[in-house]
Amino acid sequence: MRILLSAIAAGGLVLASAVAGEAAEKITGTAEVAVGQQFPDRTDLGMLASFAGAGEVNISLSERFNLEFEGRASTVGTTSPYAQAATVAHAFWRDPQTFAFGAFGGFASLEMAPQRGNMFLGGVEGQAYLGNLTLYAQAAAITASQNSPGSWLHFGGYFARGAARYFVTPMTRLQFDAQWTSFSNTDDWTNALILAGTVEHQFAATPFAGFANVRWDHLEHGGNRPLTATAVTFGIRAYFGAGSTLDNDRNGATMDVLPMPILLGLNFG
Repeated sequence: MRILLSAIAAGGLVLASAVAGEAAEKITGTAEVAVGQQFPDRTDLGMLASFAGAGEVNISLSERFNLEFEGRASTVGTTSPYAQAATVAHAFWRDPQTFAFGAFGGFASLEMAPQRGNMFLGGVEGQAYLGNLTLYAQAAAITASQNSPGSWLHFGGYFARGAARYFVTPMTRLQFDAQWTSFSNTDDWTNALILAGTVEHQFAATPFAGFANVRWDHLEHGGNRPLTATAVTFGIRAYFGAGSTLDNDRNGATMDVLPMPILLGLNFG
């Protein structure tokens, strides 16, 4: 609950920035809310409802140099839910006709009551713009430390991600993501493969878009049996400072980080 309240407050700041952005051509961004269901392969877990919110603000400091700030929060389940909230900053150089490249770093709070931990990440990223297609590559190192007694949330590792965004029209986006994440601590290791597909359509003459996402997580653990979960999510996204989803991709808030495997807390320790 503490994480979600913080996320609501962060969302308010994003919306306030959106209002300010109407008067500033160099400020763009998005705000979104989503609900969904997780379907893990462990029958004792059943279906797990999920809730998420996110916001991004991009500031063009010059014709090519950009700073982007991203905030995300999500929770899965109602009995001893697993929750996470992250804030990430991206700094990058971009030519909207060809490519973008830069670096990012951030902080995340992970919680599965009564266990809590803090995670830090930092890495590099780049995008290539090929007509209606955007290719996105990202890699980062991660480290986490526990902040509650007896917590298993202390690990280190890395992730590597590849994504392809195809714009059927300037208002309709198809996206595929693949990410490999590897963790280890003094006790054991966990590897996670994430595959995700997204379809999004922006409604004509409005800043609002609807999206649907299907995500598949597969976790292999050194001491426990593998865990697989499929998640289906539906949401609404609002754009400000950009005319379309394609315009935002090339001139607005284009960088992001996938949420960590949401069932990590059920399979690592």
